Parts: sequence; structure tokens; C-alpha cells
Amino acid sequence: MPADSAPNAPVEAALDPSSTVSQSVSQSVSQSVSQSVSRQQLLKRLQLDRATLRGISPHSRRSQYRAALNWLIHYEPPLEASNLDYVRGYLEAFRHLTEVEDWQRCQELLVLPLDSLTAEPLHKQLEIWGYYREQMEMYESLLGKAGDLLNLVCLEGLGKAYSCLGNYPEAIACHQHHLSIAQRLGHRQNQAIALGNIGLEYYYLGEYEQAISYFQEGLKLAQLLGDRSGIGQALGNLGLALHGLGDYQAAIAYHQQDLAIAQELGDRRGIGQALGNLGFAYYALGDYSQALGCEEKYLDISRKMEFREGEAIALSNMGETYLCLGRYPEAKESLQRALEITREIGDRHGEAEGLKNLAELHQHLDHRERAIGYCQQALSIAKSLRIPLVHDCEELLASLTAESI
Repeated sequence: MPADSAPNAPVEAALDPSSTVSQSVSQSVSQSVSQSVSRQQLLKRLQLDRATLRGISPHSRRSQYRAALNWLIHYEPPLEASNLDYVRGYLEAFRHLTEVEDWQRCQELLVLPLDSLTAEPLHKQLEIWGYYREQMEMYESLLGKAGDLLNLVCLEGLGKAYSCLGNYPEAIACHQHHLSIAQRLGHRQNQAIALGNIGLEYYYLGEYEQAISYFQEGLKLAQLLGDRSGIGQALGNLGLALHGLGDYQAAIAYHQQDLAIAQELGDRRGIGQALGNLGFAYYALGDYSQALGCEEKYLDISRKMEFREGEAIALSNMGETYLCLGRYPEAKESLQRALEITREIGDRHGEAEGLKNLAELHQHLDHRERAIGYCQQALSIAKSLRIPLVHDCEELLASLTAESI
């Protein structure tokens, strides 16, 4: 399974939240130190306190602000909290602010910087953790409410979330809308981002030539702008499409360029994804030692970042490699954990891949009935998503059925 190199829009540059939300506003997702200070700073920047509430009318409107303020001031995550629990106060405050259509304060919560390893704003951190539906709720609430620059952010994020959930037609629609706004505004960096994201959706659907066309157009824009991050991501995406066409050596060359740029920029997520894609290509060439080395590094980076999708992809790729090496216990452990994660985050494409991989494992273990069950589940999901995996599942199921006769 490839690690996509989806480009990221510079949210902070587009919205300039530093003018309204202090960069020192933070909340650690691993420990609750200095929370009172960061809350005070956040409330000051939001210009929201109990004195402010007294002047708000009618009572129904004031009640929504009071509820938002209570979530921001009093909420404490439970013991052994999930990552979502750590940011629940912000999300609930956001929901109450949408009820009074306070889009400016909602926007400030959207781009609230979190004091985590990734240093990402709230909405991007939700993506890293795999909370796509919570992320989509924020974007859908703000879309069309505060101008085109915010629309660009929301449409990009919505498209990525739909993609992660396997809804490629909706993802393409969002990215095309993103592209049309960027073109109207003459915002070339966002045009490059949208082109790359559209290309990725066609890649997932197995339309590799069309994907390459979008990736090349995005690469030209990134080169024109001198955008090193965008260049690296476009190169990585081209590597994925060439892999899909079976040109693994060319894919490796592109992924190596992507990796070099990510390392130059200190982009940990980009480094991990480039390593994952290199491992994917080495696996296709039968170089299992190189493949495992790359995937183990990708797994380590993803776990440190709590990047759930990346963790699942690395585990899946490692499991496939262990399977080819005949290391079945390790393959089973990796593949089962990968499947668990894809189900937890709602990644239907990854779930289908995981089920097909487990079917292959049980075929090797001579557990034909179990293999058939996994393969049938994979085929059902793949058909619903209309992805190339359908062909692989049909071939595998035919083989398993023939073996059972």
C-alpha cells in the first residue's frame, strides 16, 4: 500500500491566524501542564470572558456563548484519554459558536496551534490522528461563511477527508472546486495543491495516466514558484503513478528525490511517506531487505507523530513483506494490527487491502475457508469503492475456490 504524498496548503499563511490567535496558545496532547495559562491566552485572543457574556442578548444566544466558554475553561480530559478527548473542549466550543454563527471565533479555533510533535493547527492534527469525521464537521460548518481564502482551506481538507474515507467522487468534486477558486484568485500555490490532490484521487482509482497529467501540471507550477515542498510532493506522487504502471525503477528515482527534499526541509511526515513509498517499490522488485528497512523507519516516524494512516500503511507493507519471506507469525501480527487501525479511522481502501492481505496469509497457512472469507469481504469493499483491487481479489478468490474443489 502506498503512502500518499498529498500536498498541504499553508493554512497559517492563507488565514494569518497569528493576528488573532497567539502562537503561544497551546495544549499538549500528551500532558496537561500549563493548561490554565494557555486557556487564559486563548480566551484573551478570542475576546471571550464572563464579563463579555453579560452584554450578549437574547438569552438563547448568551447561553451558547456560556456553553462554549465552559468547555474552554472547565473541561478536563478523562484519565487514559484518547487524543480526541484532549481536544474535545475545543470541538464542543466550536459547535456552540456555530450555533450563533460566530465564524471568526470558529475560524480561530480551526487554526489553533497545538503544542504537539507535529506543531500542526487543530484541523490538521485531527487528520494526522485519523479523526476525519470531526475534521469534516469543522470544514462543512465554515465553508462559504468567511471568504475565499477560508474556502480554499475547507475544500482542500474536505477533499482529503473524503479520500481517506474512500469517497473518491466527492473528493474529486471538492478538489476541483478548490482548483476553480484558486484559478479565479490567481493563487498558483493552491492551484498546484489542488492539481496534486486531484491526481491522487485518480491514482487511487487506477487511472494512472490521468493522474500523471495532473501531477506534471502541479509540478510545473511548484517549480515556477520555487516551492520545494510542493516539488517534492509532486515528485513523490509521480513515483506512485509510475509504480502503478509497473515502472518500479523510475518510481524509486522519483521517491529518492522526494525523500531528499523532505530531509532538506525537515519534514518528518514527508520523510516517512517517501520512505514508505520507497519500501513499496523495493517490495515490488523483490528487494525485501531494503523494503523492510524503509517500512520500519516509516513505522517509527508515524508512531512518534501518532500518524494513524501512516502507521497502518507501514504495518501493512511490512506484513506483505514478511509473508513473502515466509515469516508468517510476524506477517499475521502486522497485518491484523494494520486492519484494526484502518477500521478505527474509517479507511475503507486500507481495510480492503488489509482483508486481501490476510486472505493471502491464510492461503499460505492452508486455511482456505478463512482465506475465502477475508477475500470476499475485501472484494465487496473494493467493488463499492471501484478501485483496482477488485481484479486482484477476483483472481485470488478464483484461486482459492479452485484449491477447495
